[in-house]
Amino acid sequence: LAGAERQRGDLDRATALFDAAERQLRERLPPDHAAFTSLLVQRAVVATVRGRLDEARALTDRALARVQGTSQGADLLGAIHQRRAAIALADGRYADALVEATAAVDDERRRSDPDQLSSRVGRLLLALGEAQSKAGQTGAARETLALALRHLEATLGADHRDSRRVHALMAGLR
Repeated sequence: LAGAERQRGDLDRATALFDAAERQLRERLPPDHAAFTSLLVQRAVVATVRGRLDEARALTDRALARVQGTSQGADLLGAIHQRRAAIALADGRYADALVEATAAVDDERRRSDPDQLSSRVGRLLLALGEAQSKAGQTGAARETLALALRHLEATLGADHRDSRRVHALMAGLR
């Protein structure tokens, strides 16, 4: 529900729901549970949208520290790196965005079937393609975005906003 509110743009409501969820989770789960890492990432999304990039970066730093070297929340590693890439892009740190987006894609490739089309992989490739584009790697961006489009159109459809975003980025590369 909080994620839906965030996507609708009601950031205050999303934050209130994240706060309520965190209170309930603290009563039921151990402090190192992956749910708390996920909340950090979601809060980082809200901070990014609000333009609070230092706060967003600090939240993703905490999330990354929680999952590194443990099995708890390892499935969130790609999402953490993807968020860090988005923050770096928003901050104009294109080299950092490229490093983070590459880490996100590499993590997902290690954990998934390479022949399986996936919206998650498509979104990570979209982030990598955007980072490559901003870093001036036009040829690599074109290839990455074409692969992202293959994943996204197969899983979400050609009219989905992420598929349309890939088309827009590719048009800008010409």
